[in-house]
Amino acid sequence: MGRGPITSSRVDADLREYVTAIAAALDERGPLDRAELWDIVDGGTWDAGRFGHALSEAAVKRVIARADGNKFALADMEFASQSGSVPFVRGVQETSVQVR
Repeated sequence: MGRGPITSSRVDADLREYVTAIAAALDERGPLDRAELWDIVDGGTWDAGRFGHALSEAAVKRVIARADGNKFALADMEFASQSGSVPFVRGVQETSVQVR
């Protein structure tokens, strides 16, 4: 079953939640490769394409960064431990979602 019509505010809230989950996993476990991160955040239960989108969004917002080749790590360890969440700024790069 779906969660109802997709709205911009729901997409924003879901994306923020997914980015927060990625940041929390990296804060708790340290640098992880994409497959390890997928498993830890249970990416298979997310809406289609959301894991990759959240990973990209986290990198664009500089919440995460590449580390040790193929791994991801928190970009700012101090931010993660103090805030408990990630920044989310709406701007020029809006994402539109089409319902089929």
